[in-house]
Amino acid sequence: MLRARVDQERGIVRFLDDDVTADPARLVERIESLVGAAVALSEAVAEREASLVLSADFIGHAAAKAQREAEVRRVADRGARGPAGMGVADIDADTAEAMARSMA
Repeated sequence: MLRARVDQERGIVRFLDDDVTADPARLVERIESLVGAAVALSEAVAEREASLVLSADFIGHAAAKAQREAEVRRVADRGARGPAGMGVADIDADTAEAMARSMA
């Protein structure tokens, strides 16, 4: 069961059965513990991200994506035309991207 007292004038909620919030020293200790856990988690995520970014698979994927995007820009910048005989005027960026993907 949760028991609390609300002081509407000051906008404060006080939990009556919570030993941690009743003792300021324990509250500080709990906050430090949570901050320490958050820092440790952040460091673990940063390490994992660094190992992922440096992996051969990621680098290959990023290079292939960059190459596809460059091809899309080249096709769009040239004012690429649709297939011969279809009478299609300048194509839009989505069509250029689809064409670039089909060339990859």
